[in-house]
Amino acid sequence: MKIKLVTISTIFIALLLSFHGSVFAQSKTVVLEPQACIFEKGFRSKSSLFSTNVQFINSKPFRVKVYWIDFAGKRQHYFDLEPNQVRWQQTFTSHPWIITESGDNQPCLNIFLPPFLTDGVAIIN
Repeated sequence: MKIKLVTISTIFIALLLSFHGSVFAQSKTVVLEPQACIFEKGFRSKSSLFSTNVQFINSKPFRVKVYWIDFAGKRQHYFDLEPNQVRWQQTFTSHPWIITESGDNQPCLNIFLPPFLTDGVAIIN
């Protein structure tokens, strides 16, 4: 029984990986819903095999900072975005991103979770 479960799991993972490179790679980009900042302490990155891309769009009238939330739940600064600036970022499906105003130790404005098997757009507003 254990051998059958391993075989079925292996086949399922292989199918997901093959779809990720073909059918799903052609799917539409989705607009990401911002998550509530009050839950920031509960977010952390988890291991993932599935790479994706997120397009960050700063619609604020001021510069913002974009942080990756690491495996320990800590903010890791990746880049700043000027007003109306856009940037694509490669990431993984289980890696949260947090947006703050520029400056040190600023409170959260938005948290975004990358989508599964498609690219996402994070509109910072």
